[in-house]
Amino acid sequence: MSGHPFESVVDGLTELHEVMMNDASAWQAWTDKFITAYDFNKDARDLLEHKMQQDAPYHTLWTDGYTTVHGNSSFDAGFWIMTFKHLAGLHDVPTSWMAALRFVAVADPASGYRWGLKALPSFVDEEGYCNESLWAAHLDGVKAGLITNKEFPFQRRPESEEMSTMAMEAATIAAQSLDLSLSQYLEHLTDTSMDMTLPTRGGDE
Repeated sequence: MSGHPFESVVDGLTELHEVMMNDASAWQAWTDKFITAYDFNKDARDLLEHKMQQDAPYHTLWTDGYTTVHGNSSFDAGFWIMTFKHLAGLHDVPTSWMAALRFVAVADPASGYRWGLKALPSFVDEEGYCNESLWAAHLDGVKAGLITNKEFPFQRRPESEEMSTMAMEAATIAAQSLDLSLSQYLEHLTDTSMDMTLPTRGGDE
């Protein structure tokens, strides 16, 4: 991506999409890490299916496991967030900017393991609400200095705003209970070296 900031998140995503479409060969191929993870998970699903079918007349040991994974997409949320992180690193943009675009994944040993990029999405649904990924991309873009206009001209879905409000209230209370600022609390949520256990009232809980 170019070093200049954008007026809006839509401007930034539009340029990102154009850059990626014009230089697909630089990012389309999966890395070995993605291929290994995909093949491992596929082998695990295939083994569960085989064992369940073979042993079902005798016991149900494998049934729960098979039921859990049967019908699930090979490209789940974990696959996609790692994809977004990888591609964002290649293009020096926030992870949410990749999540705001629309990709496809192809896992074919014959033709290659690769990603593809779909047409630029509209970002707004038929009810006039924006995709939550656009809002996240706006916030991250402002934070990263990629967007000059901090005003967000779109409307989030009411249920998304409500969930964010509830999460903010919970995080604020947790931060106060640990005598931390909100930013300190959020920054250290995944820091295993810090004891983030909330204080309790003792044995009466």
